[in-house]
Amino acid sequence: MASDKKTKKGTSFSSASPTAKKVTTASKIKKKSSTSKTVPSLKKAASAAKNTASKGASAAKSTVSKSAAPEKAKMSPKAKKAANSQNAKLKAVKAKKASARSSSFSAARGQMAEPKKNHKVMMISIIAAAAVLAVVIGLYAYKASYFKDHFYTGTVINGVDCSEFTLEEACAVLQENIDQRTFTVNDDEGRSYTVTAPEINMTYADNGEVENLLNAQNILLWPFEQKDSGTYLVAEGYTYDQDAFRSWLDGIDCVNDGAAPTDATYSVGENGYYVLVKEKEGDLIDFETLYNYAANALTSGETSVQVSDANCYVHPTVYSDDTELNTTIETHNKQVDHQLLLASMAATQISFFTFKDDEPLTLGSDVIMSFIDDGDTPTFNKERVLAWTQNWAAERDLSSYSNLFTTHAGKLVNCPNGYRSGWTLDVEKTADALYDALTSKTSGTVHPAVISDGLYLTETTYVEISITEQTMWCYVDGKEMIETPVVTGLVTQSDRSTPSDGVWYITAKMRDHTMYGQPDESGNYSYIAFCEYWLPFNDTIGIHDLASRDEFGGDIYKTDGSHGCINTPLDAVKQIYDWVSVGTSVVVYTLPE
Repeated sequence: MASDKKTKKGTSFSSASPTAKKVTTASKIKKKSSTSKTVPSLKKAASAAKNTASKGASAAKSTVSKSAAPEKAKMSPKAKKAANSQNAKLKAVKAKKASARSSSFSAARGQMAEPKKNHKVMMISIIAAAAVLAVVIGLYAYKASYFKDHFYTGTVINGVDCSEFTLEEACAVLQENIDQRTFTVNDDEGRSYTVTAPEINMTYADNGEVENLLNAQNILLWPFEQKDSGTYLVAEGYTYDQDAFRSWLDGIDCVNDGAAPTDATYSVGENGYYVLVKEKEGDLIDFETLYNYAANALTSGETSVQVSDANCYVHPTVYSDDTELNTTIETHNKQVDHQLLLASMAATQISFFTFKDDEPLTLGSDVIMSFIDDGDTPTFNKERVLAWTQNWAAERDLSSYSNLFTTHAGKLVNCPNGYRSGWTLDVEKTADALYDALTSKTSGTVHPAVISDGLYLTETTYVEISITEQTMWCYVDGKEMIETPVVTGLVTQSDRSTPSDGVWYITAKMRDHTMYGQPDESGNYSYIAFCEYWLPFNDTIGIHDLASRDEFGGDIYKTDGSHGCINTPLDAVKQIYDWVSVGTSVVVYTLPE
């Protein structure tokens, strides 16, 4: 019966707890087949044990009853011994039955206790998890409540670490930190100027911005927001003495030692031209611009500024590309061009050589200015040049003269004699030559053009002989080939003088020629002379060498002149002989005294 009572207590404990009950029910469901087999076995074992015990008790009573009579009859020792042996056997049977019943009960109890053990482990796990969750939720709620009044860890306000400070603590530490603040201005030359908070009476001003930062914290998301917490600048978090700050800023070196910029302009250069002078940037600072920039930075909580970032330098007001400036320069320089052109035109030195003038005629500036049309751009008027040339020619009666020749020296000589004559002044060509000289803006000599009945004036290969200078030149294609001294005819005797002031041409070219003078009444020649080269140009007058003469030039012709020919050194006449041809012009002239 004791075993039966213990089994009933275990079942009652298992159902005492709802949780345990759920766990036990689950265990039974999982092990349905096993339990159904175990219960009938337990019932059979209990019934067998009960029957055996009853039988054993009855047998024992019967035996005792049977042995009691002999005992009352005074049992013999032998009988007594047998009875004791019988009692011992009965006790052994009882003990064996009791042990069997105990083993059967323990096995049944073990089978019934296994679901109860699993239920207990599950209960412990659930309770532990619930406890951990409760702790986590509690801690999360605690921190959320904590950050309702405290700043997140890592929060920096205006350079001050306010991690986990309350609003009052943050304001207090900001107040304590204010005296340590400085403000620096860095100029572009590497110099720094620093002012401390006490020097400008800087104090912390709580305008609600710090509280706004605290209220902006979403405490329900504190683990995530705290991770992203950072540095904040509270606008207008400080107040300072603006006059003190202005006074300090006005005293720093970069504000006072800057050089002012210069505007683009012009200078007067050579010949009065305006020359552009470019602008020059300086480093003079506009104080108000720098002050406003620095004051805004200071108010915003910044600790330094760079002067170049303030865009406070004073710049030129006029640059090189200024339209008005360049227009002024251009207009002025055009006027200078105009005046210089006029001056240059008026200063052009134009000279005329004529046979009537001992010296060349130089045109004065008043004459040249009369040729100019003074408009926006001065120009020479060709019609005015022609009109002047016509008047000039009429005044000198140049149209009635012929054979005008320009000497090697540029002088114009009249050569009316000779085989080639009939040249007159070409007024229009002369005016064109003068106009060309004027428009080329070059000083020089203008030789009046002449009209001829032949093409002789256009020849560029000719021989020029100056009796006055006792010199002969030979030109080939306009280029002077030779200049040589000569001896012309004796001027003191008219029959021996050389014909002059005329244009002739070479009529023959001969070698190894013998010349004969005029015969007298008896038939004797006045002279007989031999020459290697003979170039006659005027009947019996010609150019030749003379072996008997070893000096040439100078005044020889006045005392020991030829019989009219042009005595020439052998080496010179040899070259001239090779350069000229029959028909080459020979000009002979005497310069006016």
